[in-house]
Amino acid sequence: MLVAVYAEDVDALCRRGAALLIGDSATAPVDALFAWLDDFVEHVASKRALALASGAALSGTDAAHARHLLALARRGLESRERRTRRDGAGTGRGP
Repeated sequence: MLVAVYAEDVDALCRRGAALLIGDSATAPVDALFAWLDDFVEHVASKRALALASGAALSGTDAAHARHLLALARRGLESRERRTRRDGAGTGRGP
């Protein structure tokens, strides 16, 4: 059951990444990346407590799959932000 909850949360986080990746033109890519990273940090913090409280752990395969999906979401958002910087569009954050 814990694995199913974790898998659903990872799927939701990946869907959020995909939605931010497509994004609307009003959302700067760097803002989309930071929004997803905020969600990711919240996910990690909440799942760590759940795993410690239950004494359960994901199998190596489940954990590797989750890491892969999350890395794909992060890389997509980072790529969008880099393309925006390369193309000269302002991000409104930092240099």
